[in-house]
Amino acid sequence: MRGRQFRLAYFLLIFTFGMIIFTRAIGREESQTPAPSVDQAVPLELLATFPGEEQESKGVYLRQGAAITCDPERNRIYIVDSMENCILVFDFEFRYVKTIGKEGQGPGEMENPLYIALNSDLNFMSIREGGNRRIDLFNLAGDFIKSFPYQKSGMGIGILPSGDILQPVRSDDLNEPLVLAFDQEGKIKQGFGKRIDFGENTRSLNETLMSVNREGYVVLAYNEINKVVVFDREGKPIVDRALPSKEMDEAEKYNIKSKYDPATGSQRFRTVIAGVFATSKAVYVSRYFPELKIFQIDYRGDVKAVFSYPEEKDYIGGRLCVDEKSGRIYVIQNYPESNVQVFRLPAKSPLMKNE
Repeated sequence: MRGRQFRLAYFLLIFTFGMIIFTRAIGREESQTPAPSVDQAVPLELLATFPGEEQESKGVYLRQGAAITCDPERNRIYIVDSMENCILVFDFEFRYVKTIGKEGQGPGEMENPLYIALNSDLNFMSIREGGNRRIDLFNLAGDFIKSFPYQKSGMGIGILPSGDILQPVRSDDLNEPLVLAFDQEGKIKQGFGKRIDFGENTRSLNETLMSVNREGYVVLAYNEINKVVVFDREGKPIVDRALPSKEMDEAEKYNIKSKYDPATGSQRFRTVIAGVFATSKAVYVSRYFPELKIFQIDYRGDVKAVFSYPEEKDYIGGRLCVDEKSGRIYVIQNYPESNVQVFRLPAKSPLMKNE
């Protein structure tokens, strides 16, 4: 009896161990499924561009689109024009609604606005100015609330569900956090994110674009290297990956080797990532050269789809926002024209199948 019990226990042990090994092997196989490449990109369908000729004839035009965001609940699109020093507001039918701000240094005025973020639940937006070196707060109707000077420069801006404001920090100090969080009085509350040591290029190659989704996940997309990092609500990194693009890898290698040229007094870098936008379902990352490409990533870091617009070459632009409910992607184009292009989010996108 004891012998049969021993053999049965031994058999069950071997069977259980074998199932564990099999399950892990299947998991590895699934996790190693190759991501879609730029060669498998799904063509984007262009639906519209705006402002149109009729709007421009009435004095509504976009000179230098610097950033864009949208509020589906209020049917509004907000576009930062850094040359006209204002925010242009349109509805989802691309009709002009109003202009927020004007050139100047007073309350509600702007000089070289560059980045915008909004929080629909809290009914306010934040705009970072380069000229006045401050952060402006407006409600979503466009009424000025307050402004405060920022202490550190950097690309991008974001708003947490708590109402705290985030800003990437430009620095060559490896001990400086990548991102600072401010309250609405401008007081620094915390910082997070670690810099990568690139020697004399540490400052430039740690430049990041930012987007924060409604749930408070923070996405940093590096402007000059092929790297996307997602932080959870506690500020812990949960995704850290490069995108499947030889063009982006080559641009990164060029930037890492780039040196200051005393003859010209400058140092040239190539843009690797042009824009990033985070929704509740996915992260969208754009690249504009030699044509517009948009990567769709889930919050596990898997690339679910790659979209492209091959109709235009030598494209410059790429700042974007996405409304998954209507299935639209809004992309700022700065060259060869200055406008916003509206694309249909392909229905075959894996994350859109249940829409």
